[in-house]
Amino acid sequence: MSKILILLVSFLIAAVSAQDVEILLPPGKTELLKAFRAVGIVKFACRDGIWRFAGPEIELYPLDSCDLYANVVTDNTGEPVITEAAAVGNGVWSGKRTQVRNSTNPEINAFQILFEKTEVTGTGLLAETYYVTQTEVTGGAAPVECDSTELLQVPIEATYSFFKKTECVIVKRRARTYRN
Repeated sequence: MSKILILLVSFLIAAVSAQDVEILLPPGKTELLKAFRAVGIVKFACRDGIWRFAGPEIELYPLDSCDLYANVVTDNTGEPVITEAAAVGNGVWSGKRTQVRNSTNPEINAFQILFEKTEVTGTGLLAETYYVTQTEVTGGAAPVECDSTELLQVPIEATYSFFKKTECVIVKRRARTYRN
């Protein structure tokens, strides 16, 4: 049974891709603060014959560095908590899922998630962050049905982008010459 499950998960990981998916962006006026490469696992528990989300264990790395920036886990309600690595600071960002978008291509099980801030402590990047998006996802999906009580851990890679709200959009205008 374990070999079949491993093969099935491997097949799903190979099939999941972020192709054919329009990138999910936060609503309103926002500014991208920073994007991170996310790597880790998503845990699922078998309940009532279906794999149910049990939480992630994801590490965030700057796109231009191999230095750990933060960890992503879930709280007891299943919502995300981002904690800065000790070398970075002591910020903690909590949010709630406000939108989930699945691929429009039925052959791809890629999904994107928009998280909105509910609470933050500390200073720096996390303090400025209002929205976080999970996009360009590879992996992270479980099979639909299960017949065991095991936990399933599925590898995931994604891009996590941090956005802040802005008050206005500044539009650059051309110089004009007026004649009397």
